[in-house]
Amino acid sequence: MKLRVNTPTRLHWGLLRPVPRADGSRAFGGMGLTLTGPGVNLLAESADTTEFMGPFAKRMEIFFERYKTATESEGLSTFGPIRLEVESAPPAHCGLGSGTQLGLAIAWALARIAGHSEEVTFLARHAGRALRSSLGCQGFAQGGLLLDPGHLPDGGFPKAEWPECREDFPEDWPILVFLAEEPGAWHGNREKQAFERLESSDRVSNTMEKLARGSILPAVRSRNFQTLCEAVHEFNRLAGDSFAKVQGGAYSSPRIAGLIDRLFALGIKGCGQSSWGPAVFALIDNHEKAEWVFNQLREECVYGAWIAKAQNHGAIIKDLEI
Repeated sequence: MKLRVNTPTRLHWGLLRPVPRADGSRAFGGMGLTLTGPGVNLLAESADTTEFMGPFAKRMEIFFERYKTATESEGLSTFGPIRLEVESAPPAHCGLGSGTQLGLAIAWALARIAGHSEEVTFLARHAGRALRSSLGCQGFAQGGLLLDPGHLPDGGFPKAEWPECREDFPEDWPILVFLAEEPGAWHGNREKQAFERLESSDRVSNTMEKLARGSILPAVRSRNFQTLCEAVHEFNRLAGDSFAKVQGGAYSSPRIAGLIDRLFALGIKGCGQSSWGPAVFALIDNHEKAEWVFNQLREECVYGAWIAKAQNHGAIIKDLEI
């Protein structure tokens, strides 16, 4: 069997409630949007020996072994040697969710080969993803604009609940992505320690929930671009304010803050930082303007810059031998 998995890329506009409340109500949650690229493109095929090729070979091996060990411990059917190759992928640890997309892509390919469940919660559990947010998993499963309601702090995982709301996002509105800094600053232990230092703010969380339900979702449904941009920027800024104590401001570095200021100066209001960054996104309402803004800033973003659009469907798996 020979398979190819193509995933979307995920923008994370912010967590609704990054600090669980003492009353045991839903925590984390958030809002995000999937893009056409650059996603993870994974090739998987039966082979004489197990191999890991292309970018992230070590990380692929970790996901492979994690899935294999978990399914074998449950007495599920096994599989023989497999060759896995990442043909292309976004940079790791840049705020675009590449780790979750890679882990789920590998799990999906292995599940298809072995005849296991292909439901996204099964894939997430056996790949070890969705520890806090379900946006990456639900983006992988169905794409689009997603509002994650959060989950109960019961200690279990994966946190891959079905979204509270999912909307198609206009595909004729270009979305710019800029990497003005080298990826890799925020992940692993540094990210874990940052969450441990956060302080709860119901006022901020409540304001973000009102923006998500009362402004962002209605603006997408009615194609009210100006309202959407203002609401997304404010939602993203408030999400960053919750982390200001650990990252030094609403954004994770002065350079990212400066890039967002530059976008504002160019008249682009719907901009912000995706997750921990350094990825910065900008919503545009027409292709001519998108090209102009892109050309103004691309030389400042030596680690990457591209024009994408919303992807309103999830990852795709193809059998290349049919």
